[in-house]
Amino acid sequence: MTLASVVKLINKRKQSQLPFIETLLCGILGGLIFTLLKLPLSWMLGPLTAVIVWKLLSNRNSYWPASFKNGGQMLLGYSMGLSFTIASAKQIVDQLPSMAIITILMVVVGMAIAFFVSKLTGINIASAVMGTTPGGLSQMVLLSEEIKGAVPPLLPSCKQLEC
Repeated sequence: MTLASVVKLINKRKQSQLPFIETLLCGILGGLIFTLLKLPLSWMLGPLTAVIVWKLLSNRNSYWPASFKNGGQMLLGYSMGLSFTIASAKQIVDQLPSMAIITILMVVVGMAIAFFVSKLTGINIASAVMGTTPGGLSQMVLLSEEIKGAVPPLLPSCKQLEC
């Protein structure tokens, strides 16, 4: 590693510190507001909503390290897994046919809506599918970063920031 590459790495880290701190503070504020308003899933939807609104209003880049994102996903999966019990499994088995039918219908309707949204707005089909796919908002944001051709909603990916 040369001195020039070390200096370049240090400068890149300094440039990403302010957007990181802004994103962190914005997320904490959003979580607090959602908690004070007693809105559901305030710990997850509050920060996500606040960062998206901040991005819309300020036109500034937000930044969140990929390692933090992956760690958050692991914590989310763990917390969801804790609530899974034998009783939950029995209910799922009892309702599996209706759950399968509804899931298939939601995917088909979502794809149809995505097709029409794509044609009406000029958005590429991958982005339209991510925007109309039934599922958790945070999951769709993360998934849109992984799908080739899909544009993540308002949040720059690590690839765009060269993390």
